[in-house]
Amino acid sequence: MRVLMLPLLLLAGCRALVTPAPTGPDPALYWPMQEGQSMRFRMQMGSQSQGQVVQFTHREGPWIFDDRGQRFRYDGLGLFDSRRYLIKRPLVVGSQWMSVPEAGVVERFSIVGLARPCAAPHNEVKDCLVVEARQRVDDTRTLLTRWWYGRGLGPLRIDTFIQNDRGRLEPKSTILRALED
Repeated sequence: MRVLMLPLLLLAGCRALVTPAPTGPDPALYWPMQEGQSMRFRMQMGSQSQGQVVQFTHREGPWIFDDRGQRFRYDGLGLFDSRRYLIKRPLVVGSQWMSVPEAGVVERFSIVGLARPCAAPHNEVKDCLVVEARQRVDDTRTLLTRWWYGRGLGPLRIDTFIQNDRGRLEPKSTILRALED
C-alpha cells in the first residue's frame, strides 16, 4: 500500500503545480501603452489642484518608460510596474493578489468591477476595469486606492481614501485624466 501511495502523492503534487489558463480579457486592453503617448491628469487634494502630463518616452526590452522614470511591462500575468502588479490575471471580479513593494508595506489588490461604466466624469466610457488596493496605515486605518481603467484608454480616475476600522471612507485625493476630444 505504501508503494502505491507515494506515486499518487507525487502525481497530486505535480497537478497542483499546473497553472490554469488565464481567464477574462487581456490586461493590456485596459492600458495600451505606446511610445510617444501622452496623458494629461488633474489631481485634486482638498482645495488644492495640480495638473500633470505623463508621456511614454521609450522602450528597453519588454519595459516601456515614462518621463518620470517609471517603467512598466506586460507579461503573461498582467501589468507590472517593477514593484507590483497593477493589473493581474485573471480579470474577473473578486480576483485578488498581494504585493510587498518595500519592506514593511503590504498591498492587497482586488478586482471590484469589470466591463462596467466608468465613474464621473467619464460616464460615457462603458467598459471600465476597477481595481482596489488596501494598505494598513496603523491599527485602525487603511489606505484604499481605487483605479478606473477604460478599455483601450488606460487610467481614467484614481481615488485615494483613508478607511477607518468601522468602514467609513474619508476622501484624500482624486486624479482625473483629461480625454482629448
